[in-house]
Amino acid sequence: MRSNHHGEKALQTASQTQYTGIMKSANLPPLRVEPQLRNDIERVLRPGESLSSFVETAVRNAVHTRELQADFIARGLKSIAQVENGQATLPAGEMFRHLDQTIEQAFASRGVRRTR
Repeated sequence: MRSNHHGEKALQTASQTQYTGIMKSANLPPLRVEPQLRNDIERVLRPGESLSSFVETAVRNAVHTRELQADFIARGLKSIAQVENGQATLPAGEMFRHLDQTIEQAFASRGVRRTR
């Protein structure tokens, strides 16, 4: 059977074009660090992990953390506005009792005894 090299090449090119059309990428700016930091990073890389993938993971984690912080602040500001508009609040002691009950229930549901 004769191979259709031209057809295979066209299919490979089309597949690559489709892949790069879906997976657009962008570059982060180059980052200069102290040699000791680079050594520290390379020391903790897992087998098969590249410096680039480590940096990408760190950046993704930092973005996620910032998003969580922004959400937390937004919820706090919303709560403050609600209180300023006269919405009822719980006294601190009652709120802590509710939280403590929630924690106790979580431990109990896992069959773990809570130590204090």
